Amino acid sequence: MDVRQQSTERTFKFSKSKIMRFYVYALHGLAMEIFYTAMWDVATKGNRQLHGITSLWAAFIYGLALLTGEQLYAKMQNRHGVLFRGLVYLLWAYLWEFSTGLLLRLFNACPWDYTNQFYGNVMGLITLEYAPVWFVAGLVTEACLVKNTLRLTFTPQSDSKSS
Repeated sequence: MDVRQQSTERTFKFSKSKIMRFYVYALHGLAMEIFYTAMWDVATKGNRQLHGITSLWAAFIYGLALLTGEQLYAKMQNRHGVLFRGLVYLLWAYLWEFSTGLLLRLFNACPWDYTNQFYGNVMGLITLEYAPVWFVAGLVTEACLVKNTLRLTFTPQSDSKSS
């Protein structure tokens, strides 16, 4: 058996590992949260230092949310148009943000509170002003992140010695 054949046999289908996909989604969520908060400060305060912030809770929140988002994508991908899918992702984002925020608030650990920032907030946990953001973010995440993460494969590097 040559090295190429051995290597192919050891190829690990990345998409079959929920832990690895959770990891990708968690890191992506943290990065996007930092980017978004930095850009928000530029837009609202003129702060060009680009200091974005997040919480480690966001890794779990985004990781689990996007694993569920995969299931939504699988159910909708060839059956529904972009408007419907965007609305489903928007509703999922609100449901998840509200639920996780409420749970974290029980332990005094919720890292966000929209109460004094937005008029359309619900208990300070979600804000209706973010609807366009969640709508677009859901569709972009579907097209750029979920589809590609599900296609990833990993092939361990083989030794340079051949048998």
